[in-house]
Amino acid sequence: MKIKPKRFRAYWSNDFYNSGTRQVSARFFSVKRSYTTDDIAAIGALAVGDTWKSQHYGSAHTVTRMA
Repeated sequence: MKIKPKRFRAYWSNDFYNSGTRQVSARFFSVKRSYTTDDIAAIGALAVGDTWKSQHYGSAHTVTRMA
């Protein structure tokens, strides 16, 4: 049996230079991309359908677990 990797829908509002919604894997979230270790842990702990909201940007940057 193959385990499906975690997939996320990440959203950035027009307040961001590279705004929009993209599907990404868990590997996308890293300190190199300016996520804190707490952010990375919280995103990694999401259940399917749950949404993380940035502590700095609120609903201008959210991540929802899709699979």
